[in-house]
Amino acid sequence: MNGEIQVCGSTDSERLAITSNEYEEEIHRFILQNTPLFKESPILQFEIDVWSYNEPFMLIRHTTRNISDEKIKDFKLYNIMDFDIGGPISYKDDLGSYDKDTGIIKVYDQSSLYVAMTSNPTPSKWDLDRPTSFKLEANRDLQGRTKLGPQDIATGLQWNWGNLNPTDSKSVDLVLVASKNPQEMDSLFQRAKDMFGKKMQ
Repeated sequence: MNGEIQVCGSTDSERLAITSNEYEEEIHRFILQNTPLFKESPILQFEIDVWSYNEPFMLIRHTTRNISDEKIKDFKLYNIMDFDIGGPISYKDDLGSYDKDTGIIKVYDQSSLYVAMTSNPTPSKWDLDRPTSFKLEANRDLQGRTKLGPQDIATGLQWNWGNLNPTDSKSVDLVLVASKNPQEMDSLFQRAKDMFGKKMQ
């Protein structure tokens, strides 16, 4: 962020504070604020809306807002997930792939279980790697692998938002589905996208 790499753990409440946690009309909304090291007040706000109700898919809207009085340059947002298909006894044989044409990233194994995700807008970068290997240091871009496995796999998506002026915000919509085969996966994606406009307003 602005030429600096800021590292913040999920339990670091001084750097990443939950300011709101609400549930209304089937939507769970979390609001978090980020205060970088050596700053006295937060500069970024993350508004995360999640919908999942009796369906094998999840709808997520992630909005990043500049709540400071300075421009944030070259901002990049990442979504990194480790699905562990089959649980702790079978995650080491997971397979992963990213389809450049559809923007769908998925992880699956031989148990006929698929977990897949897509976004609007499509990601600027993506990757598949071991969970312990996702490290953003001097090179802040994901590596762009399209196939990996069998092994323990985490997925990564990246959106390059560019500069955020004070009060500016950027949003990404995510659909996450769980299915038994690729055909069911495609059908669930279509149904989930159709529901997005109705549920996430």
